[in-house]
Amino acid sequence: MTRIRRGLPAGLALLPVLPAAAQDLRMPSTLRYGSGLLDVPVASVLPHMAVVGTYSGFGISVDRTIALDRRGRPAGTGGGYEKWVSDGAFAIGLFDRIELGATIQHVDSEEKGGRMLGGFARLSLPTFSVEHLDLAVGARYVSSPSYGDGYLDGLQPGRLGYPDYRLHNHARGVKEVRTNVTPYVVASARVLRAERFDLTLTGGWGAGLFSAGDDRDFYSEAEAGGILAGAALHFGLGGGRLLNLMAEFNGFDANAGAQLDLGGIRVGGFALGLASDAHSMYRSRKFGVLASVAFCVAEGTLCGGRTDPAAQPDPGPAEAELERMRRDSIARARAEEERRLAAEREAAERERMRRAAAERRTLEEMVFFDYDRSAIREDAAAALAAKVEVLLALPAVRLRLDAHADERGGPEYNMRLSAERGEAVVAFFVEAGLEAGRFAVVSHGESRPLVQGAGEEVWARNRRVQFVITAGVGDLGR
Repeated sequence: MTRIRRGLPAGLALLPVLPAAAQDLRMPSTLRYGSGLLDVPVASVLPHMAVVGTYSGFGISVDRTIALDRRGRPAGTGGGYEKWVSDGAFAIGLFDRIELGATIQHVDSEEKGGRMLGGFARLSLPTFSVEHLDLAVGARYVSSPSYGDGYLDGLQPGRLGYPDYRLHNHARGVKEVRTNVTPYVVASARVLRAERFDLTLTGGWGAGLFSAGDDRDFYSEAEAGGILAGAALHFGLGGGRLLNLMAEFNGFDANAGAQLDLGGIRVGGFALGLASDAHSMYRSRKFGVLASVAFCVAEGTLCGGRTDPAAQPDPGPAEAELERMRRDSIARARAEEERRLAAEREAAERERMRRAAAERRTLEEMVFFDYDRSAIREDAAAALAAKVEVLLALPAVRLRLDAHADERGGPEYNMRLSAERGEAVVAFFVEAGLEAGRFAVVSHGESRPLVQGAGEEVWARNRRVQFVITAGVGDLGR
């Protein structure tokens, strides 16, 4: 029963899609097995640090009970009774792989069965090669009821989560019953996804409460050897709301229910024992309600209703649209690359022109001489050394050296003196490792003064060698 209520929320948990993926936060854990349908677990687990608390209850109303003999066989009938059965559970997800929880299935006086407390755990297994499928192994434990010294030891929990003094593990002539521990394996798959809803199926096998007690007539009318199965439809209603419809077979009974998820707060109703019509606790239809709250610890808020099935990511653009987007992306990338290269070329050209201008200034810088001398002065040597550095780097460059003298002295003398000054510069270049053939000396004597007039300042400016680039100007700046 307890699992019933918890089952509803768990039905939601059925949406595991990819290997190792935790269930959607819309889907809280149910009682007894953690995430599940009404009375069977599913293969997905709660996301990491998602916490779910659940209450469920249902009524039992029978007109007679079945009395047993010492062999556990029906020996007569007793009076009927009515009772409302309540229980609760707490579950938490860890690492998107593990779900743990604790349950309170019965708290009452000893004469009515005492306390029945339990816990559950499930481990999600990877399914690397199968999409939309989850696998898991798990187990549930619940303590036995205790009616005091008046009853035999070895009482076992019944599948309704309600204490029953008739169910024990050592009745004569029948199989032993062990239902404290219920291990199971389970698989869940999403088999249909439409615009407004998802369909998921679950199947598995379990021992304990899924199969034990199958030969007790009062306990089991039909059984399937531990096989469990279920289905859930998840309808997206918009605004983070979700409607879940569930049906299942828990190894003994067919159950069904519905649950409305209002964004982390869930309410629902269910019916148990749909295939039963007899008048006993296990063979009567039972109706109940469920309420559940899911909280995301890391986010500090309710964590239901993240997305509706209709709001799940759509398949994306059509193939033609994807191709157009791909071409546009390539075109944008090419245009951006062309702009980048153009900017780099422009920057490189600006830098080349800057270097060319600097090299031209260095090569065309004049050098000056002392009166009546052709020796290279210290300041002239520094200027010529800078020219040598450029000329060594640019072997195609050729220079014409225009040599001059001031007006003092005769014309023939000044022509000879200016020629000596030009040859002195060429000798400097040759000594620095340059070929003499790259330079031509033209002597002008006093015929082309740089500055007109007389006086030492004027004459000092006219005693000079000027440089003209005659070849290789296009190599400047490279």
